[in-house]
Amino acid sequence: MSMIQIDYSKMSASEMAAGIAAGRYSSLEITSALIERLKQMQSSTRAVAIPLYEEALNQAAAADEAVRRGEKLGPLHGVPVTIKESIDVEGSPSTWGISHLTEPAATDDASVNLLRQAGAVIVAKTNVMQLLTGYESDNPVYGKVSNPWDLTRTPGGSSGGEGAAVAFGGSPLGIGSDIGGSVRVPAHFCGVHGLKPTPGRIPASLPRGVYHVRPEAGAMFSLGPLARSTEDLHLAMRVLASRQKEYPLERSGQSALELRVGIVLSDGIVEAHPAILRLLREASSALEARGIQVVPFTLPEPDHMVQTFYGLMTADGGQGMKRTLGDSPTAPHIAGVLASQGFPPAKRWLITKLLGFSGQKALAKLIVSQIGAKTEQQYQKLTMQREAHRELFIRTLDSTNVDVLLCPSFVTTAPPHGGTKMISFEGAYVSLPNYLGLPAGTLSLSTVRPEEALARKANPKDKAAAALADLERSSAGLPVSVQIMGRPFREDQVLLLMQTLENLFKTREDYPVLAQCRP
Repeated sequence: MSMIQIDYSKMSASEMAAGIAAGRYSSLEITSALIERLKQMQSSTRAVAIPLYEEALNQAAAADEAVRRGEKLGPLHGVPVTIKESIDVEGSPSTWGISHLTEPAATDDASVNLLRQAGAVIVAKTNVMQLLTGYESDNPVYGKVSNPWDLTRTPGGSSGGEGAAVAFGGSPLGIGSDIGGSVRVPAHFCGVHGLKPTPGRIPASLPRGVYHVRPEAGAMFSLGPLARSTEDLHLAMRVLASRQKEYPLERSGQSALELRVGIVLSDGIVEAHPAILRLLREASSALEARGIQVVPFTLPEPDHMVQTFYGLMTADGGQGMKRTLGDSPTAPHIAGVLASQGFPPAKRWLITKLLGFSGQKALAKLIVSQIGAKTEQQYQKLTMQREAHRELFIRTLDSTNVDVLLCPSFVTTAPPHGGTKMISFEGAYVSLPNYLGLPAGTLSLSTVRPEEALARKANPKDKAAAALADLERSSAGLPVSVQIMGRPFREDQVLLLMQTLENLFKTREDYPVLAQCRP
């Protein structure tokens, strides 16, 4: 066992697993240290929803005993991990931030069961956005989560507690869920890495007491890992995707040099933060210098895809959300979402026109005009349109011979609390992987430079751009990332490019390291 003081908060899950298996580290020692780390950050971030510390310490002690007995060990043996609050862990509730969903789960979610079989120690369930709907993490049950990079800012949502816990070093590996960016946005805001796999890649149990996710919208849902290294994302995927035999995660023999990368600097709707665009160009140059081919790529029909995405996600007019909420108090953001989905057609038409006239054309055209209740015929038309878009996207990849895409992961950096309501449209960057059923990873590689925080030009005729410019004036020093999108069930190619870029950037001075919970 270790005889010197080690800072386990900086250690990867892969390093922990190897050290525990070799007898160099104690699972109990590591778990105890990370529990203290989670306790240290809790008062300022509220990242933890449900602490499972006593059970975790018992599991860790048993893990050490298994090593001493020479038992066969799983790939995550003794490694502490955290789980998003909405994912069932036996004996604890999964409230989704709703006050009446307090019944403890009788069994583990299928994904949690896989983690336990691999030897993982579950230390806590982490905080979420109510109903898992939004790019902040706030609910009346557990409170508002703060970003450890800057406590006045949001860590993103809906897996914001996971992003915060991993970023501060309270957990080397966390499991979140993603139906519209809920793994990737917290990873981007918190300066860590996250992977949204192809839907169906990781098994997940049906949620209890939740009625607002229709089957076709649920088909855009994935569980996925967050970590501070691509190696740990890959380790998590080997465990979580181990039951998927039809499309094996591991493909033999491919080198990053064989990948043809398409680069997307803009979706043609809204420009990303200048620091994100700079990072994309630097990543492209670094890949080309290594001999990897990078070519321009234009997203096909991104505006129509976004419209259909929001049409599908809001097709019941908010009735499922109301049924799920019952008489629970609602977070301010959720109250606004419910109100907007319930507009009658005439009021929606008027609001759409007014928003367009006031300089918020993307919000008006792509979101407000599309949300709200649909007839069954309208809903089926949307599902058929989604399938047509999926075929179009794959044809576009085929015609350009592109394997993976390098693109923005979000339109801006972590905004102040409540600031996401000023971001009237986040671009197509986040929703397209869900809508198209593609794997996508967020890779944090840099931070905002002072001059980049002031570089966006505020157009008084474009309120959305003006709001982004205002939000970004104080963004210097915040983490920024790129996003890697791949073909269905080609997480191996996504992870391969992520690992290549991480290796090229991780020694740079501006590479994001542990957050410090500074005010």
